[in-house]
Amino acid sequence: MSSGGGTTVSTSEVTPWEAQREYLEKGFANAQGLYDRGAPKYYPAPSVASFDPSETAAQRATLGYATGPRAAAQQAAAENALIGSLGGQTGFDPTQTQNLLAGATDIRGGMPFSAAQRASILAGETDVGGGMPFTDAQRASILAGETDALGGTPFSAAQMSDILAGNVRTGSGTPFGAMEDALTRGVMDNLTGRVLPGIREAQVRYQPGGGTRSDLTTNKAITDAVQAGLMKPLAEMYGGAYQQAQGMRQPLSDQYSATYRQAQSMRQALADQYAATYRQAQDMRQPFADQYATTYRQAQGMRQPLADQYAATYRDAQNRRLPAAQLGIQQRQYGQQMYPSIMNAPLGMYGAMGGVGEQRRAMSQEGIDQDMARYQYESNAGQNALRNYMAMVTGDYGSTTTSTTPGARDNTMANLLGTLGSAAIMKSDIHVKENIIPEGTKWKGLNVYNYNYIGDSTPRRGVMAQQVEGIYPDAVTTINGVKHVNYGAI
Repeated sequence: MSSGGGTTVSTSEVTPWEAQREYLEKGFANAQGLYDRGAPKYYPAPSVASFDPSETAAQRATLGYATGPRAAAQQAAAENALIGSLGGQTGFDPTQTQNLLAGATDIRGGMPFSAAQRASILAGETDVGGGMPFTDAQRASILAGETDALGGTPFSAAQMSDILAGNVRTGSGTPFGAMEDALTRGVMDNLTGRVLPGIREAQVRYQPGGGTRSDLTTNKAITDAVQAGLMKPLAEMYGGAYQQAQGMRQPLSDQYSATYRQAQSMRQALADQYAATYRQAQDMRQPFADQYATTYRQAQGMRQPLADQYAATYRDAQNRRLPAAQLGIQQRQYGQQMYPSIMNAPLGMYGAMGGVGEQRRAMSQEGIDQDMARYQYESNAGQNALRNYMAMVTGDYGSTTTSTTPGARDNTMANLLGTLGSAAIMKSDIHVKENIIPEGTKWKGLNVYNYNYIGDSTPRRGVMAQQVEGIYPDAVTTINGVKHVNYGAI
């Protein structure tokens, strides 16, 4: 308690009742133990469930589809179709559209004729060949009654002329020319290799310096060599060939005569064959003319059906112009309407996959949440048990109340401490106080002291529990070995 001047400071302490103390001390001791052990660690395992494989696959497929070539191609096609429809584009190429709008049609109508055949039929033309196994030149020769009377021999005209004249061909490119070249080379080799070197050696030995006689000798040797090695063999060879040619003239003349007689005998047969061929050609003229007339009439008869077919095809093309154009536009419009559905169809499947994965992940997350709740329950079980234990210890645990009131110094403790109430329990053990100085006043027969708690320099004023215990033993209680005074019990 303390006072000064015109104010009065009153402090009141209230302690638990005796039946509570054992349980409170046990509860406080357990609380201290829990505090010393520290707060529970946070949940050590992952607290968020990872993506399910179905979700991962759906995400990967969605991204791949959205950024891949399929979506890009569909989008480009839809854009082109939209731009084309805005520009009046139909499902036909420019040539088809032009022909359709112009009412053009193909007059072939599935007929098995080529363009030239159709033109010939429409013009009334026909082929008068009639499938005959003759070429044009042969047909002309047959119709003109011509024939070939050549009997022929196995010799050309030049060969026959040489043989009948007994000519022998010489010179370059003939067997005689080749033989002449070979004999000439032999003579020259003999002269340069043997004859002339021998003559020269004899001249040097017997007539040094040479002379007219030596030149004559050399010329004679050359002439003899040419005469013996070249001229004589050539003459003999030419003579033999000439005799052989002369010997062939009569047989060839006989052969020619026989061939001529054969050709003369063939003339009548060829003339008869010509006459028969001519008569056959004359006989064929009327069937050709009849076939031409029949074909011409057939072509004339086909002209009207072809014209009718062309007209029907033209009318059909005219009737199809607008529906065909409308059909192309409707098809494009339908494609544009279906584009979002087609474009989003894969995304719907991927979304369904993602939904399955999301449900699986929710189940996994629920398992994690329950495991976390179980972990937190087990970690806080001690604190929760202590909290429940302390809640069952009913009553006031004690308190300290300090009040300051104005007024003159009063010797009564009530004025010094103020109104503390029945719950004013304060530490008053002499062993926890220091700087204890008697004030010289009394309160309800108890000495009043000025002091401060050990470790706390705040000045205080009050009674000593040891003195109160001797006069008011019920007003003193011990908590954790420290005496407390219940001022409300004095």
